[in-house]
Amino acid sequence: MNGGSWRIARIGGVDILIGPSLLVMGLLLVLVFAPRFDDGGRTSGYQGATLFVLGLYGSVFLHELAHLVTARGFGLHVRSITLHLLGGETAIDSPRRTPVQEFVISVAGPLVSIAIGVGCFLLDSTSAVVAALGWINVVVGVFNLLPGLPLDGGRALRATIWQVSGRPDAGTRVAGWAGRLIALTLVVVTLLRVDYDGPTWSLDVAFAIFVAWFLWEGAGHALAQVKGRSA
Repeated sequence: MNGGSWRIARIGGVDILIGPSLLVMGLLLVLVFAPRFDDGGRTSGYQGATLFVLGLYGSVFLHELAHLVTARGFGLHVRSITLHLLGGETAIDSPRRTPVQEFVISVAGPLVSIAIGVGCFLLDSTSAVVAALGWINVVVGVFNLLPGLPLDGGRALRATIWQVSGRPDAGTRVAGWAGRLIALTLVVVTLLRVDYDGPTWSLDVAFAIFVAWFLWEGAGHALAQVKGRSA
């Protein structure tokens, strides 16, 4: 165990960790997606959903690995990669990195996710799992590029403001409040566009609220750190 997470591997001196929440989310995703992969044939919906979740977690790992490789390319020290409830986190122990380095490291992950999605589409496969992995990776990549913390796009926005103004805390404040705005927008858009006649509308709304809460808390943590340094 490492800070409540399990170390499953070590790559180039970097710990690869998984949080217990990852297993819980994996089980829930299998239960939610099983009906969507049930084609009534020889392949069970649960088999398709399990393959989808494993592929999704593999894609998330590649997303975080892109952050790792990019950081290492700049000569920065990376302590660990942790896969958890809603994605992953790459811990970089180099506080002196420049805004340009932070920008490039931030966008590397989402670009890899989009590339994986496009690659799935180019396979021209009839597999519903491959098609689903294509769409989910594009969605994850684009969503992560939204300019608000704790998303990668928020870190890129922070780096941009830092580069222009010379004030990293100013970038954190703007990106933090942008993250909270994205969280609220996600809930509002979901409530306006969800199909209330559909069988899964309650799950869709609950998931949107959960993701919004995650974004709000992550943005709030960044803002609290700035407030603490100012004090």
